[in-house]
Amino acid sequence: MRTAEQVRAQQLKANSDSTASAVSSLPPSYIEGFKHTLDKYYRVTIGAGVTTVGGTRVSFSEDTYLRDADWLCAKNIGGLGSFYYVYLTKTKLFKVDRTAPQYSGTYYYQAHPTLGYRVIGKLWLDATDNQIKWCSSYFDAYSNQVTTAQTGYLGYADYYIDEDEDASILLQAANDYLSDAFSGGTNNILRGTYTTENTVYLDTNVVFAGEGEQSHIKVNTVGDTGISGRGASTYGIKIDNLKIENIETTWQKDKKLISINAYNSSIENCLVISCNCLLGIYIDQENCTISNIKVSGGCTSDYLSYLLYGAAEKLIIQNCHFYATAGYKILDCVGLDGNYIVFSNNQIDGMADSTRYIYRCIKVNINRYRTTISACKLINGLYGLVNSGINTQLLGNTCYNNGDDTGIANENEDNFLDEGIGTYSLLNSWQQPVDAEPSVGTLHLIPEASRSSAWVLNGGTANTFTDVDFS
Repeated sequence: MRTAEQVRAQQLKANSDSTASAVSSLPPSYIEGFKHTLDKYYRVTIGAGVTTVGGTRVSFSEDTYLRDADWLCAKNIGGLGSFYYVYLTKTKLFKVDRTAPQYSGTYYYQAHPTLGYRVIGKLWLDATDNQIKWCSSYFDAYSNQVTTAQTGYLGYADYYIDEDEDASILLQAANDYLSDAFSGGTNNILRGTYTTENTVYLDTNVVFAGEGEQSHIKVNTVGDTGISGRGASTYGIKIDNLKIENIETTWQKDKKLISINAYNSSIENCLVISCNCLLGIYIDQENCTISNIKVSGGCTSDYLSYLLYGAAEKLIIQNCHFYATAGYKILDCVGLDGNYIVFSNNQIDGMADSTRYIYRCIKVNINRYRTTISACKLINGLYGLVNSGINTQLLGNTCYNNGDDTGIANENEDNFLDEGIGTYSLLNSWQQPVDAEPSVGTLHLIPEASRSSAWVLNGGTANTFTDVDFS
């Protein structure tokens, strides 16, 4: 008569035999699991899985790190980044090699005189720092499109980032992979919160694209920039459909939230919150476009703050809304310091109360020529539009409630102050015929002396502002 232990052992053996039979009866291409993930230390974890290797069932019940000992080849070949393939042996070992797999007719494997390793994934190793910057279990399907998701996202993503960890590391890894492997591409940043502790640099033709305000990048960098182009030789970067916010609670006197120092680049469809930054968006390379964005912020202290500063030629800034955040101060909401800039169909709002959070809604800097400002609405600053440029064109703009000038009046030149040369104005609000105003089309004379830069804030405290040279 059998004991209970013998019966249980026989049942377990039967179950084991049944499982083995079920696996061995599957096609040779059978594979389940082995999900590859990359962490902030550039370590690759291979998840639990089961497959067949040369007819032998191989399974892992827990996640495993790739180790240096798993590499069959040198990591740095000729100083160039490269794809590598992750193989699995019959004896449950992982092997990494540059040799691409071959297709047997049923599955992919590594061609070798005596070994038949099964391919289960793919890596990209960046030769500049000898770090793995991308990995995937989809070794035969990859492109210049990657996906970044919040940890816990149930779908497939190339990068999973925890809300509490430094997102800049894996966001930078995504850029490096797209730039080095494909000379550009798109990082699709799914909805979630990503906090960055270091500057994220974008290279030529790299796009960071989100899913609207739900794709939220919180910038808490130790450096002087949140997101930046790589440098003057970089071009074609794009930031699209993201919410980007500086979360510093104290004044960062040298900080730029977004620096577009890459020509032919753009920011589109974004919400930018620039509190306690010197600059929200800084552009110092030509032929860049800013469109359909909302920018708010200022500084809590009596220092200089700008929501957008354009210091390059041939910029296009259109269909945007700039506004002061309650309790924050702004020197120039928009500073234009380049030539041939087009600033069109934008709105700038200060606060509609006596504290006047915006000093100047727009400032065209001295000796900058052929700036065009058209169809814009500027309200509730101490000054509306201050022009010091050469041959500036002002077409169809509306300025009201700036300084002491309400409505369309401009008696104190607070809605519009022209200190420029050769200004051309047509159909702007300050040109309309009202009491004590000139007739339509007549320009105001340049004042004999520049007005004081004193800006009286909160309780009558005088603060003197001076322009900043960002070169």
